[in-house]
Amino acid sequence: MHRTKRGQLKAPLYFVMEATGIYYENLAYFLNEKHQKVIVILPNKTKNYSKTLSIKSKTDPLDARMITQFGLERQMQIWSVPSPLMKAIKALTREYQSKKDIATQIKNQLHAEKYSHKPLKESLKRNQASLAFFEKQLTEIEKQIKDLVKQDDDLNDRINKVGGER
Repeated sequence: MHRTKRGQLKAPLYFVMEATGIYYENLAYFLNEKHQKVIVILPNKTKNYSKTLSIKSKTDPLDARMITQFGLERQMQIWSVPSPLMKAIKALTREYQSKKDIATQIKNQLHAEKYSHKPLKESLKRNQASLAFFEKQLTEIEKQIKDLVKQDDDLNDRINKVGGER
């Protein structure tokens, strides 16, 4: 704490928010650009914390109050803007997972169609084309991620140590 011009104690100001997908990012970047202290909390942390409070309802105002209380009770790390490389890798991994989920759904539909009684050939053909399209995109995204990782020697070395040389 520090004192104002009038000698009053002034508590530091922190903006505490939950990392909900990408929805927190614009606010976090904006506040960071304004030189504000931003703390971003993972949703699993706030969920576990809320269980300790015995809150029965889930509303935005109650969630905001709970996140504020969490921020006041815990010592947390100030959020820092990720490097452009890490931001790109994060976006690509999100995209990859989304497309992977869609490809899995299409595979499941194809499997069900193939084993149904007299499946429509046109439907099978469309789903096979859709699957091929998403698998091609997944390959492109994987390549783009690998190319980005190779730009950072430290990150590349760490990944190679974990997963073996690639």
